[in-house]
Amino acid sequence: MSKLSNQRYSGRSTLWIADASTSGFGACPFLRSIEKQNNAHCTLIFDELRAAPIKATTIPRLEQQAALLAAKQTAVLTEELQLDDKCYL
Repeated sequence: MSKLSNQRYSGRSTLWIADASTSGFGACPFLRSIEKQNNAHCTLIFDELRAAPIKATTIPRLEQQAALLAAKQTAVLTEELQLDDKCYL
């Protein structure tokens, strides 16, 4: 991946979207690459969803769980893809 960055891309970053509702929560990382011609490309890497607990839980609590899920994904992706790029949660 670093060879791709040097040849074709002038920069890249990892973006996470995390959200929650009364029925569940989830997080998904995107890889955003900017070509040397200033064209941007966003690619979904994967997504992870979880059902909300049966016991009633507040939306802010579920939002926290979605943010925690995104933080755990950050650790996994940084290690697996050997990312040293900027990361935005």
